[in-house]
Amino acid sequence: MPPTQKPVAVIGVHFTILVWIVTVFCFLSLLVIFVLALSASDPLSKAQEAALEISKYAFTTTLGAIVGLLGGRASKPDYLGDLPTRTRK
Repeated sequence: MPPTQKPVAVIGVHFTILVWIVTVFCFLSLLVIFVLALSASDPLSKAQEAALEISKYAFTTTLGAIVGLLGGRASKPDYLGDLPTRTRK
């Protein structure tokens, strides 16, 4: 009698690409916040304030999207079960 295997969660390629795209946007918006914080003069201009607000919004939105994507994928993976075994012919 073969030993029973635990179920394996398989994640698709498209989901992985989507997570990477959202993560890149998250880090880019965080980078813009850091650059504005380090290089901006004390009274921010209107353009700098707008860029900072957009970056803050993008960072919080993408961070929530990452949590939602990973939480949703953990609750329902693409495939949950035993991996098919290869048979030689």
